[in-house]
Amino acid sequence: MTSQSFSFRYPESAPSEDPAAALREALREGTLDRASTARTLAAEAAECLRVWWRARAESRPVDELAAAAGAGLEPWRGVHGWRGPCERLCATLDELFASFSAQELSAAVDEELSAWIAPGGRMPDRRAVGRAAAAGVSRGETVLTHGFSETVALACEEAALLDRPPEVVLGDGGSDYAGQRMARRLAEAGLRVRLVHDAALSACVGGADRVWAGTESIAPGGFVARVGTRALLEEAGRQEVPTAVLATSDKLAPAGESPLPRWCDCEPWLLCPDAPPGVEVHRQLYERVPPALAGSWFTEVGLERPAELFVRGAPGRPTPTGVAHAAPPLP
Repeated sequence: MTSQSFSFRYPESAPSEDPAAALREALREGTLDRASTARTLAAEAAECLRVWWRARAESRPVDELAAAAGAGLEPWRGVHGWRGPCERLCATLDELFASFSAQELSAAVDEELSAWIAPGGRMPDRRAVGRAAAAGVSRGETVLTHGFSETVALACEEAALLDRPPEVVLGDGGSDYAGQRMARRLAEAGLRVRLVHDAALSACVGGADRVWAGTESIAPGGFVARVGTRALLEEAGRQEVPTAVLATSDKLAPAGESPLPRWCDCEPWLLCPDAPPGVEVHRQLYERVPPALAGSWFTEVGLERPAELFVRGAPGRPTPTGVAHAAPPLP
C-alpha cells in the first residue's frame, strides 16, 4: 500500500456521535498502511487527531474527549506502536491526559500535536542524519543496505549531492517489496543500484565499502531492523567492512523495549498464504539486533554512541505547554 495523503473534513459533531468510532474511522487508512514511513504515519495521525479534537473541544467534556482519543487511537497504535515515533506520539498523549487539568489539557494537546506535524518538531530532520553519514563517503564507493529506509536513502542522496554518488546494493525485499521500493527511489534520484535476492545479500558484503542499516525502533536491548540485518552486520564484522546505523532520536522506544510488529504473524499474504497442514510458517519481517554489532551510529547530531543517544533522546516530564524532551539521569 502506498502512503496516503489524508484530508480531514469532519461534519458537525452530532450529540449522539461516538467520538472514538469517528476517530478510528478517520485513522482507518493509516491503520491499514504497511508501506509508509513511521515519520509519515505519526505526522498524519497527529494531524488527524488535532482536527478531530478541535471539532469537539467546545461541545464535549475534556475528560470524555481524552478517553475517546485513547480508545480511537487503539487500533492504529496496535498496528504501528512497535515503531519508535508512533509509540512516542501515543505515549506522549498518555502523559498529557494523565498530567493536565481540564482547563489546560486542550491547549496542551493542540500544541503537542502541532509539534508532531511541524517538520523538525518532535521528529528530527532525517536529512541531517544523511548529511552526517554522507560526509565520510568517497567517490566510487559501494554501499550495501537492506530493506527500505528513508534515512539511508537520504544519506545516499546527500552523498550524490556532494558529487560522490555511491553504488547501492540492495536485497529485493521479499513479499512487501521493501528493497524494490528502495531501489526505485534511489534510481529516481540518479543513483546506480544493484538489486539482488535477499538470500544473496550476505555474499555481496565483501565487495561493499560500507554497510548501512536503518531502524524502526531502538532500545538498550536491541534495535528493530529488517530480518537479516543481524547476519549482514556480523558478516561485515568478519570481513572488516565498516558498518553504521542511521537513525533519529525519535526512534527510541519510550518504554525501553522494542517489540516486533504483531501484524506480521496475522497476514498470510506475507508468506505462503495457502500453507498445507504440517508447514509452520514464520512471517515476521523484522528482528532485534544488538546495538554493539554496528560500528558507528549516525543521528541528527552527527556521530553518536548508543549510550549518548539513550540519554539525549529520553522523554522528560510534561510541562504546562507540552511534553519536554529533556533527558533524565542514567539509572
